[in-house]
Amino acid sequence: SSGAVPDAKIAFFDIGDSSGNLDVPSNLDSHMFPAAYDIGARISSHSWGSACASSYRDSDLQVDEYMYDHPEFLILFAAGNEGNYDFSDDDYYGVSNECDDYSISSPAHSKNGFAVGAGQTGRWATYPNGNRDPDMIAYFSSVGMTYDDRYKPDIIAPGFYDM
Repeated sequence: SSGAVPDAKIAFFDIGDSSGNLDVPSNLDSHMFPAAYDIGARISSHSWGSACASSYRDSDLQVDEYMYDHPEFLILFAAGNEGNYDFSDDDYYGVSNECDDYSISSPAHSKNGFAVGAGQTGRWATYPNGNRDPDMIAYFSSVGMTYDDRYKPDIIAPGFYDM
């Protein structure tokens, strides 16, 4: 075969139950991460977590320990969708949500894991502020402090009307 990564493989783990709810393994570091690692994955991307994490939780610790023990394995988590920015007075960074300053989800709170926030794309004029500034965070993206005063997300990627 040809292409940029002809030997690349994808592994997908369904963590939904029959009712459509998430059923996250309680031991990520012994169930989910090793399953991906053992088949050759070195990047693990997740778009789930618990909102408004104002403390360091078991899942954060599991991410930190697994990445510490496997430094060649990168674990990414969505920062969350708990951002709620007030555009009424053009104060883009005016946060007003039920999470206060702690809108980052867990396990995106982890120290070794990589939290990914959603940015504007700058491609189309969309609600609420025109979505024309690719340097701005999307209005819904979680952003802010962690329980120990670290700032998250670690990186912003296109995530608002990006198709």
